[in-house]
Amino acid sequence: MLSNWEVFAGDKTSIRIATYDSSVTTANLMRNNRATLVLVDNGATYYVKGMAILLKKHAESDANNAIFEMRVRKVLEDKLPGTKITSGITYTKEKGVEPHEELYEELKRR
Repeated sequence: MLSNWEVFAGDKTSIRIATYDSSVTTANLMRNNRATLVLVDNGATYYVKGMAILLKKHAESDANNAIFEMRVRKVLEDKLPGTKITSGITYTKEKGVEPHEELYEELKRR
């Protein structure tokens, strides 16, 4: 799961993402370069599929994150007429933990 601070869409065909460098996600992306981002909206779910290449094993702003660039190949929509998603993933934020603004700025710069 990625937060809005860990994803940046540069244009219609390019998305930069930050993942924890020691995660299974990072290992899988490095091994097979395939990625699928799932976006859930109240009316539909979208699957953004593409190829991801490693840009940096350790981000400058946060050495615990790797940075990938994903080239979008296909976007699929999963929608059932008359049906809406009525709840989603919720979370709480620990006191003192701030969003990764510097990491997001690094994703935008590339």
